[in-house]
Amino acid sequence: MPKTSVRSSSVDKSAAVATVALVGTIKAPPEGVVDYYKTSMEAQGFKLAPARPLSAMSPPWTSSVVTARR
Repeated sequence: MPKTSVRSSSVDKSAAVATVALVGTIKAPPEGVVDYYKTSMEAQGFKLAPARPLSAMSPPWTSSVVTARR
């Protein structure tokens, strides 16, 4: 997403399904960030899969989890 500062990223391809994590900061509402990545991933053939949101971080941090399958 434009104007995002990436803090960390990782890829785990050790299982049948790869897991990717991206942590960053941006001055945008969480809904806008999720919508941006959801749209970007769907355009590449990924489908949104049900996931339980993580809420382990307390304010001022916001966490969002999007699970997609190709």
